[in-house]
Amino acid sequence: MKPLRITDNLLSISDFKPRASEIMGNLTHQPLVITQNGKAAGVLMSPSAYDSLMASEQSFNKRRQASDLLVKTRAARHDSYR
Repeated sequence: MKPLRITDNLLSISDFKPRASEIMGNLTHQPLVITQNGKAAGVLMSPSAYDSLMASEQSFNKRRQASDLLVKTRAARHDSYR
């Protein structure tokens, strides 16, 4: 999924409400930013886009945990040689 640009795919909540069913039926992988009073109030995305986002987050967290463990292990080894 490409990075979300807040200026892309904007829709005011007043425009969203009467077309909600249509919009929900046409969701793509690209998130839709819902605005209220001219400011971003929420992001609407398809279930597959959400699943992809969550999978990416989990993968990132696993890599971060592995990296943290590696740093701790190396630090412990370094300390044991002192």
